[in-house]
Amino acid sequence: MTTTTKGISYPTSSDNIAPLESHFAALAATADRAAALTGSEGFTGHASTGSAVNVAVTFGVTLATVPKVVCTIEGTSSSSSYIATVVGPTTTTGFTAKVYRLDGSGADTSLKLIWFASDYAA
Repeated sequence: MTTTTKGISYPTSSDNIAPLESHFAALAATADRAAALTGSEGFTGHASTGSAVNVAVTFGVTLATVPKVVCTIEGTSSSSSYIATVVGPTTTTGFTAKVYRLDGSGADTSLKLIWFASDYAA
């Protein structure tokens, strides 16, 4: 078996591929470990402009390596403006984002932190 640059193993012509189900299981396992994860986390925004709340995210699986994370905020058409920054160390099991309120007043109660995490090799 050999491995792609993204960490996915596959059989070559010199590999004995019997029993085939074992090789498909290995391929599926390496694809799961190398894949990108996405998700969302609901939260209530801070009531004051210029203030922030922390939103903790747990991936639900343990990745093989620490991923790169990108996140943004989704709200309703009447929501204030927010920006999110990943803070603290990202781990193989999750991360924390700090969400800053840029304008408006009153707590926005139906916000979502939308995130993407990938541990693909560079």
